[in-house]
Amino acid sequence: MSWTERLLQLGSGRSRLSLHREIAGLCPQLLAAAERLARHARMAPHQGAERHLARLAEEDRKLAAELREALRVFGTVAPDGPAADEEADALSHWGRLCQDLNLHLALAGKLIEAANDVEEPRLVTTLRAIAESEERQLAELRDLIARADPQALD
Repeated sequence: MSWTERLLQLGSGRSRLSLHREIAGLCPQLLAAAERLARHARMAPHQGAERHLARLAEEDRKLAAELREALRVFGTVAPDGPAADEEADALSHWGRLCQDLNLHLALAGKLIEAANDVEEPRLVTTLRAIAESEERQLAELRDLIARADPQALD
């Protein structure tokens, strides 16, 4: 490690290893989001929403696998299972979609922040691609929210 890398490390307060561990923590969050989307798909009031949410869940599983593989190249092992989901599901389809939107907004922000913090170009590319996928998912969730009835309870 050169003296400039050490200086940057001291300035940031985080080592490369701790940053990779933080990024590895995003894999269980992506898997938890996938599980939540799959659960919400099963609870959806119509088949159109069910198909959209199931597809988004599958996409999140693939994104978690991509991130896990990208980290493995650098010697970091990401946890296999999903993070604990502590938030109870909303009573309505609209409310559940809003929960999904908020969860994906937070994930997208963390992915973009991580992409800005890492120095490895390959990992930056992967993180940005995953963040872009999350952004597309946000647009789809917003579309589903716009079509959902906020007053209807399941």
